[in-house]
Amino acid sequence: MQILVHRGANHIGGCITEIRSKKTRILIDVGAKNPGVVKMMNTPVRIKEISKGCSGVIITHYHGDNIGEYKDVDDRVPIYMGEQAKEIFLLQQEYLSIDPEHTKVTDDDIEKIRNFITVRQDKPFNIGDMIITPIRTAFSAFDSYMYLIEADGQRVLHTGDFCVNGADSDGMLSKWEAIAAKGKPDALIIEGTTLTRPDENVHSEFDLQKKAASLIDKSKCVFILCSPTNIDRIASFYHATKSAGFKMFVHDEFQGEILKRAAEISAPYTDYYNFSDAKTVNREVFRKMENRGFCMLVRKSMMVQENGEIAKRFMHNPLFTDNLFIYSQWKGYMKSNNISEDLSKTVPIDYKYLHTSGQATKSEVIDLCEVVKPGVIIPVNKKHLINFGKTKLPFNVKTLTDGHVYEL
Repeated sequence: MQILVHRGANHIGGCITEIRSKKTRILIDVGAKNPGVVKMMNTPVRIKEISKGCSGVIITHYHGDNIGEYKDVDDRVPIYMGEQAKEIFLLQQEYLSIDPEHTKVTDDDIEKIRNFITVRQDKPFNIGDMIITPIRTAFSAFDSYMYLIEADGQRVLHTGDFCVNGADSDGMLSKWEAIAAKGKPDALIIEGTTLTRPDENVHSEFDLQKKAASLIDKSKCVFILCSPTNIDRIASFYHATKSAGFKMFVHDEFQGEILKRAAEISAPYTDYYNFSDAKTVNREVFRKMENRGFCMLVRKSMMVQENGEIAKRFMHNPLFTDNLFIYSQWKGYMKSNNISEDLSKTVPIDYKYLHTSGQATKSEVIDLCEVVKPGVIIPVNKKHLINFGKTKLPFNVKTLTDGHVYEL
């Protein structure tokens, strides 16, 4: 097989990886560049052109830097995505399509998403002569996957983004061991987002939940800013609110639809994502919020659009005193070149920061490598090509550059 990283080999975000067998060509992820990345490469990647003639495009998860250019995939090429992830992504894009002039999400885009082919954990499927096994992984995007691709007598494992601190991360080691038991991969394409950082102390979602419960217990009115599709993080705050006592857990209609769907599609596997006690804000709920206290989910668009309408209606409402604001996203999002989107102008100065990384730490990346023992390691999503070699792994590390074809 051959491996070609079109984009994302030596910088973070905008991932597009191509894998070729003798008879089949697929793409894994079609990510848009991150806003903070000024220059991705000298020649832009034209998705429509490179997807022509592909047998399929496989999506690891629904973050923009992994799926953001799905619209440009050739319409004749099928796109594959996790069954539950597709539902969450569809809800998100349908919400954006209400205002296509600003969001650029059209009815045609929605129809394209509806036609995505869904995959399930540990259920192999075929694309051409490739056998592809989805391996569900813990990550901040719900229903994320690693993919094991087998063809030409060879095996390639693509990790996508992953972490080992999520609510469903306990079984990750056994999944890695199961991969290794069937024969070591000839190549491991692994995310290296944290390789340039010191090995930070990353808390688990359950540790975060305990800290959140302590904070929530001390304030009557709590506002929480986090991603509306980070279901694990929302579940942490939901369970923290319940353990803290009498307070209500509230959200708007859009967030409610996402949580309802997450609960429905997760029910066969776990009841951890049962948000049945959460309430959508309306006039009746509003009155109860005043009496009982509450935790309210807010998001960036609710803070910066319409001059911070949520901030004016709720955070500065004289009925709601003893306020606490929890910020639970990467701190880099607090700054924007676009003043109308600058969260620092709307988030209170005295906010509490309660967040944990959604990416695997350097030591966790090494752990995975040591368990599966690949023939060659190809790190992507990294800022400096030489950094992975410094980990002193007893394996062959190949640091590709964008556009380079590697032959197994």
